[in-house]
Amino acid sequence: MDAWVGVLSTVAPSIGVGLIFFFVIRSVIRADRREREYLRELDNEDVQATSAVDDPGIKREER
Repeated sequence: MDAWVGVLSTVAPSIGVGLIFFFVIRSVIRADRREREYLRELDNEDVQATSAVDDPGIKREER
């Protein structure tokens, strides 16, 4: 029984650090994914806004 306690006390810190590393990397990847989606939405809105202005079929008011 004492041997298993020794093994667990030796392995537990490595498992703990591995889990912390896993959750940190997972949160970084998820944040990057959300940022890319947000930037893609902004780019699409910008393209739609500029295409509406540059569309030759739209009459512009004379200045």
